[in-house]
Amino acid sequence: MRNNVFSEKFVRLMIFCAVIFVGMMLPAAEELLKVKEMTPGYTGKFIWGMFTEKRRLKDILPLKADLPQYPDDHKVEIIRYITCGGIGEKEGLQPGDVILEMSAYSSVTNRPGDKIRAKVWRKASGKASEIELTAPQYYQVKYTPYQKAAGADEFEKTLPPDWETYADFLRKEPVRSNLDDLRQRLTDIDSLTDAYRLPVFRYLIRNPFRLEQVSRSWSSKIAAAEKLHELLLLSKYMLDFSPAEHTGVLKTYPRPGKDAAAEEIFEYYVQILQQCEELHKAAWARITQEERGFVRKYRHEAFESICKYHMLSYEPDTAVTRRTLKIFEILNRIEQNALFAQAQTAALLFDEQLISRLKQIYGNRQGILFNKNTPYGEIVIAGSGDDYHRRDAALIIDLGGDDIYLNNQASPVAGNINTAVIIDVSGNDCYSSTDSSGQGCGDLGVGMLLDLAGDDTYTGIEMVQGSAFGGIGILYDRDGNDSYRAIRMSQAAAFFGAGWLIDQAGNDNYTVQHFGQALGSVRGTGILKDNSGDDLYICKGIQQTSYNTRGHFDGWGQGIGFGVRPFASGGIGILLDNSGSDRYDGGTFTQGGGYYYSYGICSDRGVANDFYSGTRYSNGFAAHQALGAFIEHGGNDVYRTLHCVSLGISWDETVVLFADDQGDDIYHSGTGGISYSAAHQNGICFFFDRGGNDRYNGMPPLPASRNTYHLGTSLAIFMDSGSGDDHYLKRQNNTVSVEPGDDIFIDR
Repeated sequence: MRNNVFSEKFVRLMIFCAVIFVGMMLPAAEELLKVKEMTPGYTGKFIWGMFTEKRRLKDILPLKADLPQYPDDHKVEIIRYITCGGIGEKEGLQPGDVILEMSAYSSVTNRPGDKIRAKVWRKASGKASEIELTAPQYYQVKYTPYQKAAGADEFEKTLPPDWETYADFLRKEPVRSNLDDLRQRLTDIDSLTDAYRLPVFRYLIRNPFRLEQVSRSWSSKIAAAEKLHELLLLSKYMLDFSPAEHTGVLKTYPRPGKDAAAEEIFEYYVQILQQCEELHKAAWARITQEERGFVRKYRHEAFESICKYHMLSYEPDTAVTRRTLKIFEILNRIEQNALFAQAQTAALLFDEQLISRLKQIYGNRQGILFNKNTPYGEIVIAGSGDDYHRRDAALIIDLGGDDIYLNNQASPVAGNINTAVIIDVSGNDCYSSTDSSGQGCGDLGVGMLLDLAGDDTYTGIEMVQGSAFGGIGILYDRDGNDSYRAIRMSQAAAFFGAGWLIDQAGNDNYTVQHFGQALGSVRGTGILKDNSGDDLYICKGIQQTSYNTRGHFDGWGQGIGFGVRPFASGGIGILLDNSGSDRYDGGTFTQGGGYYYSYGICSDRGVANDFYSGTRYSNGFAAHQALGAFIEHGGNDVYRTLHCVSLGISWDETVVLFADDQGDDIYHSGTGGISYSAAHQNGICFFFDRGGNDRYNGMPPLPASRNTYHLGTSLAIFMDSGSGDDHYLKRQNNTVSVEPGDDIFIDR
């Protein structure tokens, strides 16, 4: 008894000491953790945006005859195209014009507004003339004062994980001075924003040491969210980085009683669909029917361009680029509160008490039991048999059977259905879509597919399986060993809205060939959550990587934020797997990362053994002004790459986290490149392995950084704190070092 009392007092004393220690540490950490502000007078970077073909003058005979003053080997540049906002656009340069001479310029030191002299032969006039080009700013950006979002407050009450272990190294010179300069540079890149920049990016680029706290918190919030309204509020919170309790425009409806007749239930459903329609009109009040038609007409073209070029300035047909940017401008006028209210109202259609009542009413009857047209689309109730659903509908409730869906599959239909919901109670069902959307897609509206039981198959092309384009899409599968197959822009891919794919149980197979599996693009959150089972994720297989490396495919998924560089900031993509022994197979740009002002997370919260196979830019990465996080909670995991540039890679003004919490892990980094906390071109990278006996193959951690793009420095922290027997190339177990280039290596 006395020992128990003593132990209790000792524990209280230790907790008190810990609180005092954190209280003392917070002021000391304040200077390093505080938000940076813009450098006075910073004007940003200029975009070149001119694509040319280099030739020798003697190879262009008609031109050589007009310009005898130049030698035969004089090198010129023929303009192929100038992208939107590119240099020379305002001065009227056209494809076919030839740059004969140009003054020196540097993408490192030149800034917007600088003058560049050139001598240009104009195709239209057939004459050469002197011209002064003005280095242009990035497309449609402006100075935007930073204001901390309300959601940031919860992350500033405690220190970042392992802060005490490495903070002292940051306080010492020259690391401290370099870090101050680096953080200022990262702040500066966000001082000029486009219309699509998300608050969470603005916070974390100024607070890079908070990346792990936010990433883990968001993963926990996703894991805890179960009900549809919780998922919707969570997406709104992430987009706004501010608590979202409700939208303020919802109505409540008295639910039909437990002995209600089918007609009463039907009228209840009609009321909900009517309210959804009113909210849909409010969401689209600032967008004309003509503009909506424009979006539908050119969306597929935009996807083709983005998938092929990724960096949209590489699109040679500038008309395609302009139409894509017009689509973004239109969709950015959607009134988000009304859109989310529409989705929350549609979620009321999923009422299991009413479904149970319908089963009581109809028993084991088969076929179409109830079918009525409404101004908002058909409402269909089908029985327990094996049904074919070919007709488009606003609401389908199927009470059982192995069903086949060949219709709109819980996706809005242009000019007819703006809210579409399917609730399939049981059976091994087949969902097959050759349309441009389906299977719980928010296609310029709200789509929800809820399958409650059975081993189901979902097959589609693009914008399927819990994706969203100007809307909110949810695919919720409660049970069964399911198969998800799509080509691109699917499996929780989102533009201007929220896309969720939630699988609660079973050993599932996810395959998308290009762009998907939790892809958050412009003003979108794409979240894939698998709650249990041994799952397979494949994201590659249709397009060779843009690096043209033999045997490498593009991926762009598995928890990735994607911005349309250099025109539109990206969104938030999060892949969360809660348990099971899982396998992830990805191409280039997969498994927890960001690209161009975006934020991606891949988090496996299980403690079983997982296998990861990536290519270039995988397992915690970011490139070109972005945030990326990869978090593995447990198990003896294996990491492989077909290349390198993986396992913690921060490239070009980015912040990246790689964290493996426990287990005896084997890392294969590839060779001949950079991996294991590689920070380059003003990047910050954190690599934490917090447990087990680990083996690091391929190359040593912390490759020396390069900062040729912008000058300055980068920061890389590699820490294996598991007190295990770890093996490295050219590194030693249980050692600590700080090396030139601000590389901090800690093995404890």
